[in-house]
Amino acid sequence: MLKFHFKRPLKDELGNTILNVFPGVDKVWVITNENTHEHYGLFEFNKQNNSPQFISNVDINSNATLNSKHYYRWISLAETPLKTDKQARTQFNIFDEYQNRILHLYLPPINDDFILFYIFFNDEQSLTGPNSDSRLTTDNKQLIAHSLYHLLNYERKKYMNDNAVSQNLQKMQQRMSNVHQQSSLNDFFDSFVHDYIEEIGKENQIKVDISEKALKYLSEQPLKPTEVKNLINEVVAWLINFGDINQQRYTIEVSHVVSIRSNTENQTVVIRSKHDTRYNRTFDLLEKLEQAASRTIQKGQKLTGTNVGGSYDTPITAPAITDALKKHASKIITLSSLYPDRWPIIRSQFKPFQNILETNSEFDSAIQSA
Repeated sequence: MLKFHFKRPLKDELGNTILNVFPGVDKVWVITNENTHEHYGLFEFNKQNNSPQFISNVDINSNATLNSKHYYRWISLAETPLKTDKQARTQFNIFDEYQNRILHLYLPPINDDFILFYIFFNDEQSLTGPNSDSRLTTDNKQLIAHSLYHLLNYERKKYMNDNAVSQNLQKMQQRMSNVHQQSSLNDFFDSFVHDYIEEIGKENQIKVDISEKALKYLSEQPLKPTEVKNLINEVVAWLINFGDINQQRYTIEVSHVVSIRSNTENQTVVIRSKHDTRYNRTFDLLEKLEQAASRTIQKGQKLTGTNVGGSYDTPITAPAITDALKKHASKIITLSSLYPDRWPIIRSQFKPFQNILETNSEFDSAIQSA
């Protein structure tokens, strides 16, 4: 993967540019507030060191500098922030009429930055070349100052443009990384779900598939792995209970997942301590049938198979209800005995359910008479 890095600080770029472009410069002092807007630091650039050296914090009147109409001027050592720099002082001869060899230059701020230069020129070579007059004439000084000012402004704009490009590239890389990470998480989740529904299919000797929309919906829900498994269990149980009795292949659609999840969130948690886990699907069948019957009554409808089937979150047909009850008949009878006070509506008013219980009563009576 490509990696993009921000360039080094602006002061480093400009300080080294001056040293590299102008051979007559001994050293450069740069005063900037790049790390804090409250204090100004003075850094020295010279040809003996590869990186800038921090000299000290300095007190300067930044407003006076910023309000000045002159961006550059030539000064002596006594006018610099460090008047006691003996090494710099020895470079000047008080009898030399060209003693003002320090260019004081500042760049108008952009984005509240502040950057001020003290550029020290040596007395052995001018900026016009080794074969030229080594002394800095007044005309040469004006040309040098003007050239330096515009060069540094150009380099600063170029630096800021390059930095903006670097930031955009870094943001793009971060977005690409996020997409890659999300893609990896999605792949993991997809494998987790497919492996689990394959496991359920083997347990029930059926084939279970899941649609892309259902898988996407599941991946977007704030569910723990155990909650995802429980939800899939509920959906598969519903599909088996209300599918064709001879059906061997089922597909989980997004409507199944949404319906079951909504119902699970709203219903009271049921304690299943009285029955074996083998009866869970039958128990769920009766729970949902009772809830659908309750909704049918609330709508003022008769408890017919068609009306009750239409009251499910995902409507089903009357024959589907009848087939499901017949398929679970023996377990329904067992659960009805274990929970005599449960499912009062379908016990007393829903004929298909009553038929299952009556068939069992008739069978018990026949055995007792024999």
